[in-house]
Amino acid sequence: MTANQGSETSEGDQAGGAPEALSEGALEAAIVAQREDIALFEREFVPMRRRYERLRGRLRQLEGERERRRLAAAGTAEGFKPIPRRSITVADAVLGREKNVVMDLPLSRFTFLSMRRQPIVLHPEGDRERQRLTFYRAATADAPARTAEAPTFGEAKRLNDEGWTPGVPGVALNRLAVYYPETSSPGWLRLDQMYFEEPT
Repeated sequence: MTANQGSETSEGDQAGGAPEALSEGALEAAIVAQREDIALFEREFVPMRRRYERLRGRLRQLEGERERRRLAAAGTAEGFKPIPRRSITVADAVLGREKNVVMDLPLSRFTFLSMRRQPIVLHPEGDRERQRLTFYRAATADAPARTAEAPTFGEAKRLNDEGWTPGVPGVALNRLAVYYPETSSPGWLRLDQMYFEEPT
């Protein structure tokens, strides 16, 4: 292990000492500080991840063109199929940045992944057939908080365009409830932390 690897491990994982040694106040303060550190890292990491996906996308285009030319030279150009684009974020679809998504297809037809490429289900209990994106309007002096669910990307885009906020009332950073089937555990992710693969 290199010196850098060692410092990276100790910086976040071991900062502040063993949790069981902390007082109640120190424990709460450490949780707040850790969440702030994670949020800061995510803000720095997401643009890097997007650039990585653009670079990978360009490589797929170039490799696809090479394959098209090879098949054309062999007289079998009709067998060419463009390499499908992968690693599109849910935010890309909801914000209208991705033009090739089938917007009225149920979300149950898509495969979703976290930033670490872990499979996720867009339902807090892991029900794949009831996958949806949640939105809300904050409470005002005249009305309580309201929530809405979108079972398709088209409905999610409509809600977003109408000013609904992605997420759940009371949950910071506009995170939505998800489920990790590999570990049978719930979690919370933002739209730009969810990737999906289009149905084949």
